[in-house]
Amino acid sequence: VVIELRQIALGMVQQIQRRCTDCGGEGYRAETKKERKVLEVLIEKGMKHKSKVVFRGMADEKPNLEPGNINFIIQEKPHETFKRKGADLLITKTLSLNEALCGFEFTLKHLDGREIVIRSQPGEVIQPEDGNGKP
Repeated sequence: VVIELRQIALGMVQQIQRRCTDCGGEGYRAETKKERKVLEVLIEKGMKHKSKVVFRGMADEKPNLEPGNINFIIQEKPHETFKRKGADLLITKTLSLNEALCGFEFTLKHLDGREIVIRSQPGEVIQPEDGNGKP
């Protein structure tokens, strides 16, 4: 707020109160500038769906106020081969009775590009564990 004294006539003064045009009535004046900053989000192996990665004090700043935080929320995308159970990856593979009793072998391409060979020996009986994976 700015208080002005204005002379209307000889010996008559008018006192006026108005909003400051420099600060917009905030009481302080600050120079603002736009700045771009690149933030690198490190996603660790095994991070869970809806986990938060927080950058403290990196959000917009205003004078006389503490800067805010920037929050990134991890969203897990469904995968065509793997399903997630806690920190484990599961696959569903249908085996015939012959494969379950006489042994099988198949190659699985992992997320990092490695090829893993999964096999069972003849005579080793494969039974599902609660409908999910090998026992």
